[in-house]
Amino acid sequence: MKLYLLSATVLFFLFLVFFARRLPAQNPWFAAWLAGGVILQIYFAVLLAFDWRARALPPQLELILDIAGWLLIGAALLHSTRSSTAANDVILSGLAALVLLEVVALGLVYIHQAQGLRSLISNLAGIVPTAYMLIRFSGARLDRLPVWTAEILRSAQNDRIRAALGHARALLG
Repeated sequence: MKLYLLSATVLFFLFLVFFARRLPAQNPWFAAWLAGGVILQIYFAVLLAFDWRARALPPQLELILDIAGWLLIGAALLHSTRSSTAANDVILSGLAALVLLEVVALGLVYIHQAQGLRSLISNLAGIVPTAYMLIRFSGARLDRLPVWTAEILRSAQNDRIRAALGHARALLG
């Protein structure tokens, strides 16, 4: 359940960042996949909130949604290979990782009948690539983290931070 919540949260934040940066024009298929995923997450969140476990999707509708999701992923991958923008490069690498992890999860089910492991890898397939895309689309530049840290420590407004770091250094020796 915790991995599902993390996956839903990361997908929702990716949706917000992707649409806030006006990137759906770069890849409308990926935007459709994101919107569909968020709508399904909201639907299942409402079901969980009202404890309506018996009202989950019928198997036929679940199969249709699975096929539609994979078709949207395929269309987004195809569109991102034909376009050479930075956003499509991120989408291509993120969705390729998602597909690769899902194939590994399905392979584990068919080879070793490891249903619990398949669930874990499938959840990680939903978290890891979307978190990667979220970080890349949000513009977080982790290579500048040491520079930001040095700027924070040099700032005259952050006496409390410097005092806390000095106290931590004294405790750690």
